[in-house]
Amino acid sequence: MDIALKIKKFSEIDIDFLLNDIEGDESLRTAILISLYTDARHGDQRGWWASEEIGEKWGSRLWTVFEEGKVYKDTKVRLKSYGKECIQWMLDYGVIRSVEVEVELTSGKSKMVYKLLPPNDNEMKEFSFYWDEHNKELLNGMEST
Repeated sequence: MDIALKIKKFSEIDIDFLLNDIEGDESLRTAILISLYTDARHGDQRGWWASEEIGEKWGSRLWTVFEEGKVYKDTKVRLKSYGKECIQWMLDYGVIRSVEVEVELTSGKSKMVYKLLPPNDNEMKEFSFYWDEHNKELLNGMEST
């Protein structure tokens, strides 16, 4: 079980509490949030300094796309690629058996949908998040079905 995380205003992520106690999360939501919103190294910019030390990539390069502030021909392709790349560890460690990432771009907003198949389940778990590229913030948190 993970500690449940919640998305607050201005894309801040914090520990979630329920009745004055830390809320638990048995879904994959917390693992996805950490994977998406931990910045990965990109050249000498940002990211976790120890990634190279431990020999594992950690985090997401999605920030590089959002920092551009514009939509280019390859934006959708890069969002999908970086979106899969940041949760590759879940496949490597057997946390999930498969992943599909879908990306929708509409007038300054992005929607990414993750469809994950847990190891002991035959039902895909779906998680969506929405990003406002103009204000560079997460919108409406993350939904799961």
